[in-house]
Order: sequence, then structure tokens, then C-alpha cells
Amino acid sequence: MITEALAREDLELDGDALVLVDFYSDNCVYCERLAPVLEGVSFELPFVPMVTINCSRVEGVSDEFGVFAFPTLKLFRGGEELDTLTGFRPAEALKAFIAPHLY
Repeated sequence: MITEALAREDLELDGDALVLVDFYSDNCVYCERLAPVLEGVSFELPFVPMVTINCSRVEGVSDEFGVFAFPTLKLFRGGEELDTLTGFRPAEALKAFIAPHLY
């Protein structure tokens, strides 16, 4: 399941769980293509919380997290950024991006 963050405060990144955040933009074709792929991966990895945040609507979030291109995926654990992936990727590549950070 994927959660939509409507504000910066909705990003709960300080817990012990691995969290994937999808930073996207309204006018990004690749972001639209990535959405169903992320949905599929979320069903295969239900123990990894996934959150999307629309950088076109949430002011300052892209600057705060150093997002310069869309889509950008970032992995967090305990408030610390672990890894970043930019651009559209198929499901297998997304799972390979997440796998090294699983316990």
C-alpha cells in the first residue's frame, strides 16, 4: 500500500522501519509511468512503507530533500537518507534498489 503525503509533516521518516519516498511532480510523464510500478512493488514488499509526495503542491519539500529531477525515490531509516534513485525504473530494478537495505 502506498500513502500520499499531503504535507512535509506527513513524512514519518524517523522510525526504525525502512521507508521509500517517491518525490514526484504533476507534469512529469515518467512519474505517471512509475506510479503503477510502485503500486505493484508495494504489494510484493508490504513490509516496506511507501509514501508519495507531490513536489508541485508541497512547497519547499524538493529543496529540503535535494530533489532536482522527477521522479526521485529515496530510502530512509531512522531519519537518515540511505539511498537515492532518479528516473523511471521497472519493478525488478526497484526491488533491487530496495533489497540491500532490508534486514
